[in-house]
This record gives sequence, C-alpha cells and structure tokens, in this order.
Amino acid sequence: MIRLALVLAVLVPVLSQAALDYPIVDTGQVKCYDNRGEIPPPQPSQPFYGQDAQFHIHPASYTLSADGRTVRDNITGLTWQRSPDIDGDGELTRRDKITFAQAQARRANSTRRSLEVLTIGAFQA
Repeated sequence: MIRLALVLAVLVPVLSQAALDYPIVDTGQVKCYDNRGEIPPPQPSQPFYGQDAQFHIHPASYTLSADGRTVRDNITGLTWQRSPDIDGDGELTRRDKITFAQAQARRANSTRRSLEVLTIGAFQA
C-alpha cells in the first residue's frame, strides 16, 4: 500500500503536467451518460459530473490548403494529407478509400511500369 501511494505521488504530478504540454481538440460530444443511458448534464456536486460533453475548451478548427491536398488542424498545428479522389467524381467518399493490399498492388504496378520504360529506353539507345 505504501508502494502504491509512492508511485501515485510521483505519477500524478507528472501526468498532470503532461496534460498541459499540448492542446487536445474537443471531440464534439454533446450528450452525458450514467450507467443506464443518456442523462441531463450533471452539476459539479452530482455523480457523473465532468464528462467530455461538459467541456468545450478547444473546438475543432481546420484550414484547407490552397491546393486542397492538405488540411491543417488549427488547434494542434498538425497537417494532414487529404485522401485522393480515386474514382474521379469530384467528391471524397468511402468509394475513394483503398485497402492496404490495393495500395501495395498499385505501388507494384507503378514500379513495374517504371522498369518497363527504363528497359525499353535502354534497348533503344
């Protein structure tokens, strides 16, 4: 028991400080729950107070790059690559997502085509 108290005495300040090192984007959660289901937002002295839906510190905010290829998270500063429009319909939908196996096959085909071009070029020279 003393060992656990010592570990907590060391970890709690460390974990508390770590939480302040970078912002976390709000999840957009708007409902509160207890053990049985949805409830009205609890007050500070009530059970289940402090749920994610009760805190709105860093609402999500994003900026699309000028070329449309990346999205910047204005809260964390991270930049994300947008998905390509695989089917060419002008919209990014789940039809544009490819599996890892499909990506590997495309990469292999691209490499194969590059080697064919190099080989043909070598024999024509």
